[in-house]
Amino acid sequence: MTRLMSTALLGLLLARVMVEAGQPIPEPPGKAKAKPDWDLLQGTWQIVGLASNGKAQPPRNFQGNTITFSKDKFTLREWGYPTLDFTFSIDPGKSPKTIDLTGKNLVVRGIYALDGDDLSLSFGIGGGRPTEFATKPGGDSETFILRRSRWERHLDREQGFSIEFPGKPEERLGAGTPPVTSLRYVSEMERMTYIVTVTPVKGKPTGKELLSVFDSAVRDAILESNKSVMITVESEVPFKSSGLNGREVTFELGNAEGGEKTAARARVLTASDRVYVLAVVGAEESVRSPSVGRFWSSFRLVSEKKN
Repeated sequence: MTRLMSTALLGLLLARVMVEAGQPIPEPPGKAKAKPDWDLLQGTWQIVGLASNGKAQPPRNFQGNTITFSKDKFTLREWGYPTLDFTFSIDPGKSPKTIDLTGKNLVVRGIYALDGDDLSLSFGIGGGRPTEFATKPGGDSETFILRRSRWERHLDREQGFSIEFPGKPEERLGAGTPPVTSLRYVSEMERMTYIVTVTPVKGKPTGKELLSVFDSAVRDAILESNKSVMITVESEVPFKSSGLNGREVTFELGNAEGGEKTAARARVLTASDRVYVLAVVGAEESVRSPSVGRFWSSFRLVSEKKN
């Protein structure tokens, strides 16, 4: 008997002894145990599609909205509406797999299909549980198509800040004097671009001077030096966050010849010898989505020296 055959035979005999003794057989080396659906659902999911009454809904009805699973909590965040919180339970053994949401005097029954970073949810608004992910004219179900949100923190000790993006941002250095450093991440899913610009300054600019720095940062970094674009400021209010003074600006981007306009919002922060602009540019419904609040609130000043 060869050595290989002897080793295999010993393994079989050992397994038999362990079974007879009531002991669990260890998993073969290198074989990872699959995570249960409960763990795989945890996190934030972007709504990228919505169907009801037998037809797909336009992006403005769901763009920027999210669903978050946190332990046994299900949270739906929709722009322009109060946040909805439920507890949830699932049964992955059913076909299709089932999910139940429980709120105040309300139980919403549904089904789900999970495939990596893609998730489909269908709920019966009238109380019954759907049996498929397709909606029908006159039906009372809604189907959501979701994609996992991959927010990650970007740390820049040289520029003295950290912030979260929904993906890995691209870094650029402007040609101005002083040069404007910019980070941008284009979210095709949300039809929106996330941007951070850092402008070195002497002292702390305020009022018109601060808006002048903002205008320069917009043109040199956000618009990539496109001087022909017209910037129309719709509102500008002061705010204070995490000990920083700043301005929150809502503006519109267009051109002298007319045509399609783009919505934009930004927070302009002054700290030490730098001005930070945290901007979002895209569709009107996108720049007012809950994702913008997450982006802004994740901004932190950090020490240039590593502790």
